[in-house]
Amino acid sequence: MELIHRDDVPNEVLEALQAAHPGAKIICVGDIPTDQLPEEVKKALADLHRAWDVSIASGTCFDCGAQMPNYPDVEEMADDWKPAPKWCWLSQDDTPVAWICPECDKREMT
Repeated sequence: MELIHRDDVPNEVLEALQAAHPGAKIICVGDIPTDQLPEEVKKALADLHRAWDVSIASGTCFDCGAQMPNYPDVEEMADDWKPAPKWCWLSQDDTPVAWICPECDKREMT
């Protein structure tokens, strides 16, 4: 997994973060070697990966846990299988990592 670097973050996002947290130093984890990350960050990343795995394997929404209708067993999934209407996935490096239901996707777009 490629972690986010400061250069990946638009300036307006950094400015908003700095305005929301005055006096805090904003550090992007991708700017620190993985073996030097604080233990709580390493644990949070591992927890995130586990949650992604559960979402993809079980067909549940990463945000709310809703079950995708008619989600097949991953081992029996046909090559031409399509997700339920309006369900989408989060991706990392063009690889699907988690499902998002239509309701959560709609909330994120507003």
